[in-house]
This record gives sequence, C-alpha cells and structure tokens, in this order.
Amino acid sequence: MKRKILIQSNFSLSFTGFARMMKCLFKYLHQTGKYDLIHYCSGLQYSHPELRKTPWLSVGCLPDDPRELEQIQKDPNLARLSAYGNYYQDRVMHEFKPDIFMACEDHWGLDFSIEKYWFNKIPSILHVTIDSLPLLEKAVQDVPKVKEYWVWSKFAEKAFHKLGHTHVKTLHGPIDTTSFYRLSDSERNRLRERFSISKDTFVVLDVFRSQLRKLVPNLLQGYKIFKKENPLVKSALLLHTSTQEGWSIPVLMDEFRIDKNEVLFSYICRACKEYRVKPFTKHEEDCEYCGNKNSQITVNCGFGLSEEKLNEVYNLADVFVAARTSGSQEYPLVEAKLAEIITLVTDYSFGKTFNEPEAASLPLDYAEYREIGTQFIKSSTYPSSIAKQLNKVFRMSHEDRRKMGKQAREWAIKNYSIDIIGKKLEEFFDNVELTNFDFAQPTIELKNPNAQIPQIDDNTVWIKTLYKEILKMDVNPATDDGHKYWSHALAQGMKRTEIENYFRNVANQENQKNQTNKTVTIQDLLIKNDKKHLLLVAKEAIGDLILITSLLKSWRESYPRKQWNIYFACDPQFFSVFDGNEYIDKMLPYQQFFESEIHCTGQGTTKGPFDAYCNIPVRTQRHLSYLTQNNINLDLNYD
Repeated sequence: MKRKILIQSNFSLSFTGFARMMKCLFKYLHQTGKYDLIHYCSGLQYSHPELRKTPWLSVGCLPDDPRELEQIQKDPNLARLSAYGNYYQDRVMHEFKPDIFMACEDHWGLDFSIEKYWFNKIPSILHVTIDSLPLLEKAVQDVPKVKEYWVWSKFAEKAFHKLGHTHVKTLHGPIDTTSFYRLSDSERNRLRERFSISKDTFVVLDVFRSQLRKLVPNLLQGYKIFKKENPLVKSALLLHTSTQEGWSIPVLMDEFRIDKNEVLFSYICRACKEYRVKPFTKHEEDCEYCGNKNSQITVNCGFGLSEEKLNEVYNLADVFVAARTSGSQEYPLVEAKLAEIITLVTDYSFGKTFNEPEAASLPLDYAEYREIGTQFIKSSTYPSSIAKQLNKVFRMSHEDRRKMGKQAREWAIKNYSIDIIGKKLEEFFDNVELTNFDFAQPTIELKNPNAQIPQIDDNTVWIKTLYKEILKMDVNPATDDGHKYWSHALAQGMKRTEIENYFRNVANQENQKNQTNKTVTIQDLLIKNDKKHLLLVAKEAIGDLILITSLLKSWRESYPRKQWNIYFACDPQFFSVFDGNEYIDKMLPYQQFFESEIHCTGQGTTKGPFDAYCNIPVRTQRHLSYLTQNNINLDLNYD
C-alpha cells in the first residue's frame, strides 16, 4: 500500500523560491509512482482553479466562500496565519489522513502546526528557513518539540547544534539541474544580438524578488564604482526583478547617476508571454511582439519566465552578484552556478555555504549591523567589495572563467540536485515508522460569541478582554499584531461596537468550522454501503434543474441501483425540485469543491470521495471534465 504524504508550502506553479522547490520535489516524487501525494497550498482558496493543473492533488488553505474570507481578512493576524495554512489545516489533515506530514516555510509560517493535536502523532517534518543570528527565539523554544526539524543550510544547523539541539539537520532545497546549463558560445551570442547587447559587453546580473534584504542600493553603488574605475569598458547591469514592488530602483538609478541605458530589466508580455531584455522606461510598455498596448511588465512572482527562458537570462551574463543582508539558500545562486556563471556572494548566512572553496565563488565583504526589533545580525555588503570582485572577474581570461564556472556547476549538482535530495527524502519516506493514528479530534473548546464584556475604560485591557472572553485567547498587547491593529483602529476613531461585533462574528465562524471539522467531511455525507458513488453537479438555476430531471431515468439506467449510489449537488434552495425523485439517492449542498473532478474523483493514485462524476452545465473548456476511467454514459440533450 502506498504511503500518503501531505506537504504544505507555496503552490508549485507560482514563482516564489518555495514554489519552485515544490514543483521540483512533487515532480520527482510523482514520477517514482510510490506515493499518494497531496499538496496543501498556502495563500490560495481551497478549490482555486489553478490547483487543478497539477497531476497530483492540490488544495488551498483558505475558504472558498468570499464572505468567510472577507471576515478573516479583517484581522491581520488571523489573515496572516490563515494564508500560511492554519485556518484549514486540521480539516485537511482529518479529510486526507496522511501517513507523513511535511511543511516547508519560514518558522513563523508553520510554527502553529506544532501545537496541533495530530503533530508528531504521525511522522511530522518541519523544513525551515533560518537565515540570521542569533537564532529566532521562537524557533529555539519550539525545536525540542519537533522530532524532525530540518533547515536549509549548514549555517543554521551549526547554530542549533551549538545550543545542544543536535537532532537538527540540513536538507538543501532541491533543483532540477537539467533546466539550467551553459549554452554554447554561438547560442549566447545570438541571444545577445536579439536584445542588442554586444559580444564584448561585460554583463553583471542579479535575479531576485525586490525585498528589503536584497541590497539593491549596494549593488548599484558597487556597479557605479566599477564604471568609474573602468570608464571605457562596455558594461551593463541586468536586473531580473519587478520595478513595481520593493525598492524604487529607477529612483535609485537617478540618485546614483547611473546611465539608464546600461541598466537592463526582464520584461514579459501578459498577452503573448514572450519576454524582452531592455532598459527601463516605464512600468507598462507596448509589446513589440504581439502589439498589445501596455502588456509588457517587469517580471514578478505571479508572472515570470519559464525555466527554459530564465536559463537564457543567466546565459546573457558574465557574472552574478548576490548582495544580501541574509538568506537561507538563494535559488538564483544555484541556478547561476548551474549555468556556469561566476558568482559574487556576501560572506554571511547562506554565503558561508556558497563561499566554500569547492563552490567557486568570490566572497563579498560586509559591515555587520543589527536589525531593529528582532536584534538579528545582518550584513550590509560593501559596494567597494562588489567593485573589487567585478574588476577581478573582468580581468580573468576566458579560460579561467570557464574553469571556474565548470567547478561551480559540479558543486551545485553535488549539493542541490533533485536526484541527490530526492533520494534522501525517498529514504526517509520509505523507512520512517508509521503510526496507526486515526485523526480523531479531541474536544475543542468552543468560543463564546455571547460573552458579557464589562465596561473597561483602558483600550488595551478592553481589547485583551475581547480576545480572552470571546475568542478564548491570551494575547500579549506588546507583540500581537491583531491587538496592535485594533488599538490603531480605535485611535483612528473606529467604534467599540464594530470591533466587538467583529469578535463575536469570528467566534461564531470558528465554532461552526470546528464543529464541522469534527463531525462532517464529504466522506461523512456519503451513504454507508458497498456501492460506488456517482456525483452529478449543477449548482443552478431552477429552469436548468427542472430540465435535468427529465434525464434522471436514463442516468439511473446507466448506473443501476445495485452497483451505484447517485448524488445530486445543487444550491440547497433548489432541493425541492428533486423532492421524492426516485432516481436520486441523496441530495448534497453545492460547494465549490464539487467544481473540480480532480478533487472529487482523485488524480493518479490519490482517490477522491467519488468513483464517477459529471458537471452537467460544463460544455466548454472552462473546466477539466470527464477524466475518470469510468466511462460517462449520460445523455446530455434536453430534448
């Protein structure tokens, strides 16, 4: 019997680092054919249409009901935890009952799992990004409670071991090493010609999401110094990032008086998906390929390049610069090394790994500083060190660059290849001892939406009382984001009655959710017998449903009662249309989950609650439909 593995992280088809790891990892595990895989995706609604595109089962962590979602988003702390997966986590675990649980995220994006009733009752892995010293206090407190606590770099492993937590181990984020490689010299030259970059231009590259820890000002200043020292050198700085989030890069270019024609950006067309590398003029430009107006934008996490095209971007470069305050792994660095590009890396945090002698990097010096609030040690890369190392690479012979690039690729394959990392995971998944935990939920303390709140003049105490009496939560006003939010709302004139009503509504929703999770799943709604289950779906409207009733006899003939239970799902307000209908065994209230055949019948070896399925109104390519091996033998003509 196949082991069922549930992995929680970013959706595999988005463009974040976690997502790219998930895509690589799930693809590898799926191809083994050894496991039933479920991907629990942060930030997406449970039945989001994009989730249907994966060959393994993917479900989101947020409710489909927009009203429920809107209620969650009113409280920033609840919204943050829900987006990471806390809101539906118990429901998903109870519904799928995995043999093994794994979560990949920053510690604060998964630490809520540790207190769940099922955690460590089955093999439970937290694969955590830790990027700074001193170690996150919450992580140090939590790590003794986690049997399998894995980090992304030796930097973090060593720090935990120094504190006596020797069970912590490193597992690098895997990458498909076949997707990134050095193109031939002729291919590289053709790429440069395509984007009007001359063969003799010295191209400096960085690939990053424009966040505070990506030291864009330092990189621009370092490039400026290099240009000042080499005024006659043809050079360009290529930034594969978005200009519409994070750093105001065009403003910084003006401030440092850098020639804008020398700073290139990767643009992608939202219409034809073709990309272009060119200097920045504005955030949205007309596409020179398909002609659509304002359709070209700089790449971002939601809209980026395929790995094939991203590999082309790497092959435009002579050198890659990673100036960072900190980091756990930095996927683009691995990709650059696989493309045999020389890398310059800040010698702190993740850089301690990438600057190993075998890694063939050039280290960047930095000044240490403390981050306000967290007191984390961070690094600020010296622009002069960037310029110094750029000069060193520029003066290298072609042969020395190639030799160093080949060594870097060999090191990256040895340490980050999915073939290496995947085998380590396979070994764990195959050999870890499973339990017989049945996911029966313990008694959950219900919230108290009817709690009497006394008259309290002090706003801080009053808000804390709302949490305590209504939501049954103890919060620290000094550190809790939700408490801070409501304090600010009161200061801005929001009425106490509005806030109190919000707390009571949340309490009612939490009670309903917990009671539902405890007693009702889709499987619980099905008739308990040995028959197979056929689901027919048509949410609305009454005219269509009345017409559909004329077909029920033929459906029953195709799916005889001796072998099949037939269910019909529609909006409950239309149940009366089917009152007394002898051909339907049970009516089910429509939910968005029923729109996806993959969710209803399963995909590959992951079985869904139903054996056969038909979404009756689907006549177009709006939905994937009729994927099941059971032939649908239904007459869909109304006349």
